Amino acid sequence: MSDPGAGPARTASGTGEMISLPTFVGVAVAFALLVLGVYRGALGGPFISDDDLLIVTNPYLVRPFAELVPAAFAPNGEARQYAGGNYAPVLHLAHAIEGRLFRADTRGYHLVNVAVHALNGALLFALLLQAGLSRGVSLFASALFVLHPANVESVAWISQLRTLLAMTGALSALLVFPRTPVASAALLAFGLLAKASASFALPMSAVFTWTRYRRGEAVRRELQGLAAWLAVFAIYAPIQMPVFSSMSRAVIDPYPDAWSHLRGIAAIGARYLAMAATGLGASAYHEPEPVRSNLDPWWLAGLVASVCLAARIAWTLRRSDPEAAWWLGAVAAWAPISQWLPFMFAMGDRYLYFALPGLLGGGCLAVRDLCRRTEARTPRAALPWLRRAAIAGAALWVAAFAAEASRRAPLWQAEGLLLQDAASHYPDGAVGHYVRAVLALEHRDPDTALAELRRSAERGGGFSHPFFGDPWLMPLFGDPRFRDLIRDMAQMEIDAARDRPPTSQSQLYILANAYYLHGERDEAIALLEQCLRVGGPLDADALRLAQRLRLERSGRSETDPFSSLPVTGPKPTFDFPSGRKLAADEWPQT
Repeated sequence: MSDPGAGPARTASGTGEMISLPTFVGVAVAFALLVLGVYRGALGGPFISDDDLLIVTNPYLVRPFAELVPAAFAPNGEARQYAGGNYAPVLHLAHAIEGRLFRADTRGYHLVNVAVHALNGALLFALLLQAGLSRGVSLFASALFVLHPANVESVAWISQLRTLLAMTGALSALLVFPRTPVASAALLAFGLLAKASASFALPMSAVFTWTRYRRGEAVRRELQGLAAWLAVFAIYAPIQMPVFSSMSRAVIDPYPDAWSHLRGIAAIGARYLAMAATGLGASAYHEPEPVRSNLDPWWLAGLVASVCLAARIAWTLRRSDPEAAWWLGAVAAWAPISQWLPFMFAMGDRYLYFALPGLLGGGCLAVRDLCRRTEARTPRAALPWLRRAAIAGAALWVAAFAAEASRRAPLWQAEGLLLQDAASHYPDGAVGHYVRAVLALEHRDPDTALAELRRSAERGGGFSHPFFGDPWLMPLFGDPRFRDLIRDMAQMEIDAARDRPPTSQSQLYILANAYYLHGERDEAIALLEQCLRVGGPLDADALRLAQRLRLERSGRSETDPFSSLPVTGPKPTFDFPSGRKLAADEWPQT
C-alpha cells in the first residue's frame, strides 16, 4: 500500500500505480457487497460432500489449540487425512476458528468465504494496477474474477476456504514482493500451507525479477526475496508432492497411450480456456469424454491455443515484458490439474480459480498492447465511439457473469441438486448413471437402477459415491444383485491398492472395509491390526470392526456386511437437501 497521494512508480510487475489503502478497502467492501448479492442463494446452504470429512467429522478441529497446532503442522501426521491427504495446516486452523465462532450455523462459514473471495478480488485489482493497467481496466478484470461463474464452486462450497486462502497468500505475496521481497516469502508460505496451488506465484515473481534485470534495473533485493521463496517451496514440496502420485483414482485408464494422453491434456486445456472466457461450461463433477480422434474439436482447439500462447510468451520474454509473467502464472496454475497425472474427475470449476488471474492479467496487457499499436491507424473521430463500445461490452460481460453465477449459487443448497447438475452436463458420466439409478428407484424399477449403478461403477463411480449404505439406494439393500455389485466395487478398490499401497490409518481402514465387503475376513483383520499399530483417530472404529470380524470368523456371529443395512424406512429424494444441516446441540464440544 502507499500514501493516498502516491503516483505512478516502477514496480516489479511493471510501471504502474501503487494503490492507496482507502482505495483498496473501498474496492474490497464493494466486491463483498456485490458477492453477497450474487451468492445470496447459497448463503444458507448446508455442509456438503467433502465438508463432512474436512469439517463436520474432523476430530482435530475441536482439540485445544495447544494440541491442534502441532498435529496440523506434523508433516506425516494423521491430520492430513482430514485434508484429503494434503499438507494443509492453515485449513485445519481456519476451520477450527470457524467452528468455535459459528459451530453448526453454516451462514457464518459462507460469509467468511464471501469476505475472503472479495479480498482476493481487491488484491487482484491492486496487482493489475501495479502492472500498469488503468483503474477502469483493472476494475473490469477483477470484477470478472469476482463474478466468474466457475468460481461459484470455490466460494459456495464451505470447505473450499482452502482455495480462497491459498489465493490470498499468493496474490498478497506478489503484491508486496517489490517492496519487501524477503518478508513476502511468509505470505507465500501461508498460501502453500492452505493449498499447493498457491505455487503459481513463484514463476510469476521469477519472471517479474528477470524482466527488471533485462531492463537494466537493480534487482539485488528481488533476488534475495526470490531465494527466500525458493527456500520456502523447497521445504514444502517434498512434504506435499507425494500426494499427487496417489491422485489417479479412475477404474479405467482414460489414456491408453502417450499420444491419447497428450491430446487429452490439450483438450482439457481448451475446455478451461473456453470456460474462462465465456463463463459457460461450469458444472459439478466434470466428466468430459476422452479424446478418441485426431479431429476432435477440443483437442484441435487446445493445440492452436497452446501454439499461440507459447508464441506470445516467447515474444514477451524477448521484449522483457512483464506480461509474460501473467501468462506463465496461468500455465503454472493449470499444469498440476492438466491430467498429466490423471485423477478421477478430469476437471473442476474450482481448479480454474488459480489460472484466472494470469489469464485476465495477460489478456488485458495483450489487448492494451494491441490498442496502442492500432490507435495511430484508427481515425481520430472513431476513437470515442470505440471507447464507448468497449465500455458497453465490458459492462455486458460483467453482467452476464453475475447472472450466471447467481443462477448457479442455489445449487449448493443440496447435494442432490449438484448431482443433477452434473448429470445434465455429462449424462454418460458416473454421476449421470448414478442419478438415473436413483430416479429409476423412484419409479420402482430396480432392474434399470442396478444396470445404471453398474455403469456408474465402471466409469469410476464406486470411488466417488459410496453405494454401500447410501439411503437413496435403500430399496436395493435386500437385493442379491446389489450385494454382488458392492463386492465387485470392493474388488476394484483392492486392485487399485496394489498399485497404491496404503500407508495412513485412514487408507488402511478403507482398504480393510473393502476386503470385508469382498468376503475376505482374514485380510481385513490383518489390515485392521496394522491400522491399530499405526494409531490415530480411527482406533475405536478399527477395534470395533476387528472384534466383529473375529466373532464372525469364529462362528459366534452370523452377521455379514449387509446385515446392518435397513431395508425399510424413510428415504430422501432429490427434492430434499442431503447436506449436513446440523442443530447447534449436535456440534462437538471443544
